[in-house]
Amino acid sequence: MFEWGWYNDIDPGPSLSYFTTAEINNMSDCAWSDPLYDATYKAQSTEMDPAKRLQLVYKAQQIIYQQSPYVPLAYSDDTEAWNTSRWTGWVQMPAKVGNVVYPPYGFATYLSVRPKTGGGGTPAGLIGVLVVVGVVVVAAVGGGLFVLVKRRTRSADEPLEE
Repeated sequence: MFEWGWYNDIDPGPSLSYFTTAEINNMSDCAWSDPLYDATYKAQSTEMDPAKRLQLVYKAQQIIYQQSPYVPLAYSDDTEAWNTSRWTGWVQMPAKVGNVVYPPYGFATYLSVRPKTGGGGTPAGLIGVLVVVGVVVVAAVGGGLFVLVKRRTRSADEPLEE
């Protein structure tokens, strides 16, 4: 017995695949098998009509619910918090329904969040440049010190110079 949680993909296919017979000894950690589920999973994975596919996904979920290869203890909401008074560029993925701080579907927030600027503050672009310059300077100084120490350190098997 164990307890854990999942993040699902935007497309239900990968999560539904874990319950197929083919995934036993692979991604299936419950080793559950149901021929009707396998057929339903296969049908939804090739259905091109979104409305028909959705009905097949619902059917697959219903089979899982009825057969109970897992016993869910809770259906928890993702709770996130972010500061919009000082930061901007937060992106919800998928739009209007997804996560912001930890989006399992993409990295839009990580690429776009930045400090807000308000008259007289330091522009966000300048802060980014200063951070990059600081990192380069630290790396250069650190690299220089490393080379200097390496040159001055003699290995045990080097002969002494006369």
